[in-house]
Amino acid sequence: MKKILIFIFILALFFTVRNTFAYNIGDPDAKIKIIEYSDYECPYCRKFELNVFPYIYKNYIKNGYIDWDFRDYPLVNIHAFAYKAAVIADCSGNNYMAVRYYLFKYQNEWKQTGNIYKILKRYINIKPVETCVNTRYSQKIVDNDLRQAYKLGLRATPSFVIYKNGKYLQTIKGYHNSSFWYLTLNFLLSEK
Repeated sequence: MKKILIFIFILALFFTVRNTFAYNIGDPDAKIKIIEYSDYECPYCRKFELNVFPYIYKNYIKNGYIDWDFRDYPLVNIHAFAYKAAVIADCSGNNYMAVRYYLFKYQNEWKQTGNIYKILKRYINIKPVETCVNTRYSQKIVDNDLRQAYKLGLRATPSFVIYKNGKYLQTIKGYHNSSFWYLTLNFLLSEK
């Protein structure tokens, strides 16, 4: 009975978090919505997360111009621990953004051994994360994200699916610097 109650609590936590800031940040009513598909072992995803995303967050997301969704696209054929990292991140609840940052920042430390908990326990309480991972709930989230990526024809990370006023506009594949995003986002926001 105790295990069932813990599982129900974790499910409630995820449905609550998934619809707030942990997997989605920004203004849900913004005319631009971007869905980012990334892989925690991808060096270009790391470069984007550490060098470009802070700029986008500060100038566009924080100011309510963009609604940004995070999705998992672990390239399991070339990255041995990317799926595991995605499952752990999706189990991090209110620590999602911090865990995402630490996974990318310390990518070189954990990608050789897969010992992700060793890194994370420096910064967060990993017990609830481990409990969640053991329920296998977040694997369903990752698998669903993978199915969506395949349906969209994505084959590289990072990839960004852009919607404007609720309609699909374009997909941007690969790493691009802050200047590219500045020009792209300002163009998208200036159009009616």
